[in-house]
Amino acid sequence: MMKTQHLGLIAILAGLMAFAPMSIDMYLPAMPELAHVFATDTARVQNTVASFFLGFAIGQAFYGPITDRFGRKKPLYVTLTLFALVSLGCVFAPDIDSFIILRFLQAIAVSAITAGGGVPMAGVIAACGLLSLTVLLTLVRKPQH
Repeated sequence: MMKTQHLGLIAILAGLMAFAPMSIDMYLPAMPELAHVFATDTARVQNTVASFFLGFAIGQAFYGPITDRFGRKKPLYVTLTLFALVSLGCVFAPDIDSFIILRFLQAIAVSAITAGGGVPMAGVIAACGLLSLTVLLTLVRKPQH
């Protein structure tokens, strides 16, 4: 049985794990509208997706050594702040080129947030003996369409 003291932590960590899928899945349906808003073609808007995945990959490569040096908490706070600021920048992006760059920076922050939430989640699962949480973790990372 799940201990009540871990429920809040599990909810926070699951929320952190949802940043990456939400950053893509909630954004894709708006791509035609983005092409209209930025007065560009859909191919340029699709570059924002490629930029996001590139930033996500690069961010994960750097996040591990950063957490080894500074721990998990401080880098997580920095990347959450970066994510919020860059997301705000995406809202006010003046053109498609700046939007592509902002999506890249957003992905770097998302990769760190996701990694920062995933590692402690494994520790909670092990500490609580909650193998069923791995199913929850998988569902949060890969939503069914």
